[in-house]
Amino acid sequence: MTLRALTASPLRRALIALPFVVTLALPAALRAATTEEVLRAVEDQRREAIRIRDFGTLGRIYAPEFVAVDGNGRVIDRTQLFQMFAKGSSAQKFSTDEIKVLDLGETAIFIGRLVARAPTGDITFTSRFSHVFVKREGVWWCVSGQSTPIVEP
Repeated sequence: MTLRALTASPLRRALIALPFVVTLALPAALRAATTEEVLRAVEDQRREAIRIRDFGTLGRIYAPEFVAVDGNGRVIDRTQLFQMFAKGSSAQKFSTDEIKVLDLGETAIFIGRLVARAPTGDITFTSRFSHVFVKREGVWWCVSGQSTPIVEP
């Protein structure tokens, strides 16, 4: 069989395509997670840690130098943010949707809409937020945030 015949054969084309098929068929646990997948998981952990007031977990998500603009326009640091979390109601349930992640390599921006619900299911507030993450030694840290209340018309 000649080289030209081998490269034109159906077997050759199948062997060329095989790595792509195998990659697509791998379970998520066996392939590297995308930045968006990782940050969605971090945000899920963050919401749950806020709800149960798990400041150990929150301290592993928010960088020590964290700074943000809260929903009232105040500039706050990590300590002030954690104080706000400590005062919040654990009865509220939070969900995040309308997510967009901008992956810039070692920096990423996570944008979403936060919806808070009372135990009755009624929406108590919604806000649009952004978190800026930086990757240090393989770990994503939230270094900055911003929150804007969404006022329903």
